[in-house]
Amino acid sequence: MRRILAGRYELRERLGRGGMGDAWSAYDSVLDREVVVRLVRTDHDDLGTARFFRAARAVGALSHPGVATVLDSGLDEGGSLFLVMERIHGRPLQQVLYEDGAPSVGAAVEWAAQIADALATAHRIGLVHRDLKPANIMLTDTGSVKVLDFGIALPAGRDLSGGTGTSVGVGVGVGADVIGTPGYMPPESFTGGGQDGRADLYALGCVLYQLLTGKPPFSGRSVVELMAAHLRRVPDPPSASRPEVPAALDALVAELLAKDPRDRPADAGTVRDRLRAITAALSGPPRVLSAVLALSAPPALSAASAAPAPGGPERPPDPPLNANGEAAVAAVAGDSLAHALARLFIRLGPPPEALRPDRAPAGTGDGGMGQ
Repeated sequence: MRRILAGRYELRERLGRGGMGDAWSAYDSVLDREVVVRLVRTDHDDLGTARFFRAARAVGALSHPGVATVLDSGLDEGGSLFLVMERIHGRPLQQVLYEDGAPSVGAAVEWAAQIADALATAHRIGLVHRDLKPANIMLTDTGSVKVLDFGIALPAGRDLSGGTGTSVGVGVGVGADVIGTPGYMPPESFTGGGQDGRADLYALGCVLYQLLTGKPPFSGRSVVELMAAHLRRVPDPPSASRPEVPAALDALVAELLAKDPRDRPADAGTVRDRLRAITAALSGPPRVLSAVLALSAPPALSAASAAPAPGGPERPPDPPLNANGEAAVAAVAGDSLAHALARLFIRLGPPPEALRPDRAPAGTGDGGMGQ
């Protein structure tokens, strides 16, 4: 006999299991539509139930084409907490990577830009996802991406965990101190630091790295090793595995994966804009592409070209940096498209200290955990 929740949601097929709970395809008999029902794991007490409904109300306020819409939530007669979400047809990026391998650089950048745009909207209303990973991002049949499972998101700066658990697993539910998937969690989540939108940016950096290289930036044979990797290791730049990755994209990935949240980009909107600029450069004429990517390369990576050739003309000085470390990029003479791209303010800030040329990477692995 099929299970029916709240007298209307008929559970039909289990789609998967995650840290938040089991996901089921379901039929809404009231509105005659397909939906997805998530049976949520949480503390079975009044405090855990109250936390769940606070989170559900917060997520219900999020409206963006790149986010799976939460349609309903409740507590059924059997005592099960559940979320009802729109049914999206497509494949999770985890499945895309497994079946198809790494996508083109252009596709990876475009998908990441769409994810960043969704995060920007969530962060503006104070929501942090805290479990962004390829398994929670759907590539739809129309070619766009949607972020799933915002149901474990927390209002920024608020603790809904209640301090009732300490486990770190393949994902931890609403009633735990640490929420997320170890392969994509920022260093501050392991050290007791507070998490804001920059935690999602770190996870986005992990996802983007995996899209570009086909493997996560960090791996380990145990959760403890993986935590240590997030805290101490610096991965090779994506271009080490894929030479067609431009320097501007290497630089952005390095900033997203910065150990200190203060060294990451200011917000998801900034990340989106920089990714859009890279997309425009990748699709532009070769001469404009070279000009824009040269402008967006980190100064430390282009320092070798600063000295003039013996007997040759002196090289023009680099554009000045403003107080935010952004280049006051001058127009590229004769290229109107380059003028437009330059106005998209690709940041030239110096690479994180751990990526300085005089510091060798600590090494990476090719496995992954927690998907």
